[in-house]
Amino acid sequence: MDYEWQRAFTLVELMIALAILVIAVSLAAPSMTQLYRKHQLDAYQAELMRLIVQARQHALINQRRVTLCALDSQGRCVSMKAGVLTSFVDGNGNRELDAGETLLQTLAIPSHVQADWVGAKPMHSLHFSGQGTTYLSNGTFTLCHQAGLSRYGRLVISRQGRVRAERHEQSCPLG
Repeated sequence: MDYEWQRAFTLVELMIALAILVIAVSLAAPSMTQLYRKHQLDAYQAELMRLIVQARQHALINQRRVTLCALDSQGRCVSMKAGVLTSFVDGNGNRELDAGETLLQTLAIPSHVQADWVGAKPMHSLHFSGQGTTYLSNGTFTLCHQAGLSRYGRLVISRQGRVRAERHEQSCPLG
């Protein structure tokens, strides 16, 4: 076997290539973390929008009141800033999950998401009539990542019950 004509990388060349690769990966890691966090926020915004749209659709199709809120241990609506958001048929409109009322869906607010709901009084629930409209006014969910991204999302619900998603490339207004 003639070793003069065989070519390969030397150990020094391999170490230099590996060092360049490590530097490139270390530069990309922070941006990958930001990208992952933005994806987490976008995914939760899409899930929340799906929950709201399905609650409205159920109200329209069945001509029944549907309430979306976070429930306490007694089945009463509480602040929609933390916990598990729940949609249910609210036959008597009291914004409480009473015996015999149908629980439709739930969606937990993840610990990495800061959520705020403003509008549609009372402030602790979103209520759709049998015609799919909200009672009293429109409202807005503002969603931010706990890591303090320079981006946040909003879900705007009109008086007619329609939902619009927004993304803003600036720091979270919730502080």
